[in-house]
Amino acid sequence: MAQTLKEAGAVIRALELVEAGDFGIMRVIADEPKKVKQQLGIQGIIATISPVFAVEIADQSGCFGRMVHILAHANIDVAYTYMAPHGAHGAYVVKTDPAHLSRAIEELERKGIKVLDAL
Repeated sequence: MAQTLKEAGAVIRALELVEAGDFGIMRVIADEPKKVKQQLGIQGIIATISPVFAVEIADQSGCFGRMVHILAHANIDVAYTYMAPHGAHGAYVVKTDPAHLSRAIEELERKGIKVLDAL
């Protein structure tokens, strides 16, 4: 898998690998996701591109809970989230229903949470 990602020539910004029974799930944030998907496909690996967004982590207790509370109050479910490197404190990468993506970003920004343009 590492060699396949290298052959894609993309810069990997974040990576999460999770065991899921008889198979694994790898989530990759890359500068060129289409290239990564294409290279994985050449190797016979099933890949999809999912829209996600990232928010800057504040250097204080409760910032994750605040983000989730804002989204829950707006009736927006979080499918998954994980941390990624970004600056001094990092970022939360968030996946939600694609139909709610724009609204999620708007709600968070309206409440003062910094949504990142890119990792």
